[in-house]
Amino acid sequence: MRITENFRRARVDSAMRVTDQQMLEMLYHLARNDGLVVGTSAALNVRGAYEVAKKYQGSGKRIVTFLCDHGSRYTSKVFNPEFLASKGLTVAPLP
Repeated sequence: MRITENFRRARVDSAMRVTDQQMLEMLYHLARNDGLVVGTSAALNVRGAYEVAKKYQGSGKRIVTFLCDHGSRYTSKVFNPEFLASKGLTVAPLP
């Protein structure tokens, strides 16, 4: 995939894949439980942080991420039940 100029010199320790379904679970969890209506990028970041936190639970490590977009741009997509159904996606609680 492409590497943007601002990321070219970044040193990456590891990477993970987050599915659309996992991102949606976090997106709806944040809205329902925390009152945070975020966009897909922010939900993706938080889901990644959640997975890292589960891995290091009890170790005393601090996990930090950024909420980089607001959910208002996504009302016709990820907050639209018909759109989600058309993509085979469902809204489920976090595992």
